[in-house]
Amino acid sequence: MRGEGDPMFCERCGRELEDGARFCAACGAPTASGAGDPEPMIPEATTAAQDAPEPAESAAPVDETQAMPQPACAPEPGPNDDGANAGPAEAAPAAGDAPESAKRAPKPAVIAGVAIAAAALIGGGIFAATQLAPKPEAASVEQKKDDKQDDKKADKKADAKDDAESRDEDPAAAEPTPQENPLVTEARAAGLAVYTGTLRIFETDAELAEYQGRTDLLPDLGADCGPYAILLLDDALETTITSGDGRDTFTATIHLIGLAQGDEGVAAWRPFAGERISVTCDRLYGQSDVSLPWDEPRTHDARALDERWTGETGQSGSQGDSSASTPAGGSYILPESATRVYSTGELSSLSSWDLMLARNEIYARHGRGFNDADVRSYFQSQPWYTQRYTAEEFDAIANSVLSSTEQANIANIIEVENSR
Repeated sequence: MRGEGDPMFCERCGRELEDGARFCAACGAPTASGAGDPEPMIPEATTAAQDAPEPAESAAPVDETQAMPQPACAPEPGPNDDGANAGPAEAAPAAGDAPESAKRAPKPAVIAGVAIAAAALIGGGIFAATQLAPKPEAASVEQKKDDKQDDKKADKKADAKDDAESRDEDPAAAEPTPQENPLVTEARAAGLAVYTGTLRIFETDAELAEYQGRTDLLPDLGADCGPYAILLLDDALETTITSGDGRDTFTATIHLIGLAQGDEGVAAWRPFAGERISVTCDRLYGQSDVSLPWDEPRTHDARALDERWTGETGQSGSQGDSSASTPAGGSYILPESATRVYSTGELSSLSSWDLMLARNEIYARHGRGFNDADVRSYFQSQPWYTQRYTAEEFDAIANSVLSSTEQANIANIIEVENSR
């Protein structure tokens, strides 16, 4: 029998029990004082059980045939023990050799924690997969919607750009280009130069000199040689010019062309006054030193590229013949003596009287007076003649008044006269 104050041991595992303990802390078996009470749940762990590592799976199996050692001081239950059996006590296993079912029993708190953690992980994964990740169909619909909006914006921008371009577009550029004058096309195909501009008639020297800003030339011009038919070019033009004597050529920038002068030569151009026309000619001649138009070329064979044109050349009007001949009705013998050099062959067809008149005609156009009665009478009968100088006054300034072209014509006339 156990006396008061003696230690008490577990009947199953032999572990010493604490005073008043109703269950063994090691194996959970009820003590004698706790017999009849319901078996409590296995505690999560005791200090000894937590510190003791569980055997590895690869550890050697326990030899169940070997008897488990009995505790050295295991007392027999006494008659005073509550609920003790009268028979001898069964041998209890050692503390470290708890039954395998007790060692391997899962702990409820651990199981519950693992279950909760697993549920949280699974639930979080499902939530992320179903709620956070975009649905393919929804993303596709949104993408299509965005694409349609982008297409609409692009179409609006393109329409706005087209409208702006249509507003900025020059209306004249949209109109078809007018067909070129067939006479202009024909002239260019023949290799002729074509000049385009506005035709203007200047009735007097003063009008043309004022237009060119050279009224200072008027005192040196002699007799008025107007009217003038002048083509005012659309744009300044760089072209080839032939010298007045026909011997040299040079390049110059021109702004206008003298097409004709005198009543008869200008008559063919009057229907085109103020109009924009195209003309052609074989060549342009350099202007004389002191004559009009100032520092701009003239031509003696210009013709308008227009169906209304009636004259064959600009200078001779409807006569169309630029050869030297004695004119009737007050015309010039050499109408182009100020703009081109007549060859000796052309002059040879004139009589000696006509040659003398032609030579003095060049002087008379500058206003020279004549001492010979017959010559003076002839020029006074011409409507274009006005005396400005005596013969002696003019001869003193002749070299500064006469152009190189006029001087060349005088020289050729004298050559033909001397050859007879």
